[in-house]
Amino acid sequence: MRFSRLLAPVFGVVLLCGFLSPAARPDAFDKKTVVTFDQDVEIPGWTLPAGTYVFKLMRSSSDRNIVQVWDGSESQLITTLHTVSEVSAATPNDAYFTLDETDYDEGLPPLLQSWFYPGDNIGWTFLYPKDQRQPADYRTPVAASRRENALVLSARAR
Repeated sequence: MRFSRLLAPVFGVVLLCGFLSPAARPDAFDKKTVVTFDQDVEIPGWTLPAGTYVFKLMRSSSDRNIVQVWDGSESQLITTLHTVSEVSAATPNDAYFTLDETDYDEGLPPLLQSWFYPGDNIGWTFLYPKDQRQPADYRTPVAASRRENALVLSARAR
């Protein structure tokens, strides 16, 4: 009897703490990033036409290297991609993507290499199948925010 009298207030405090703790921001977990390309961009297995897309991590606590690519309205899942973690020397203030434009002069769209979320120095490098063009050098990415070769990319985390 005495044990149940002690247990009830402890259980109540635990419940109260659960209700008063701030709600986790879903965007911080899934790293939702909206990006707009003004030209075609190649991703593993696909070529994305110019337009707006949503990149986010699949909701999985066991594998944080699965990226989903959605159309701009998030009504259609375009593809799900496996990635590997990539560490950046600096922590970015804004979301950004890196591109390989090695074959741009030959009329081929740039390859999407990696994606970084603001406040995280760990990003995701996209893995290309052997039967698809490969980025020239994963170690020397081109910042996607540059405006050379008429490539305009705007990315924002939501």
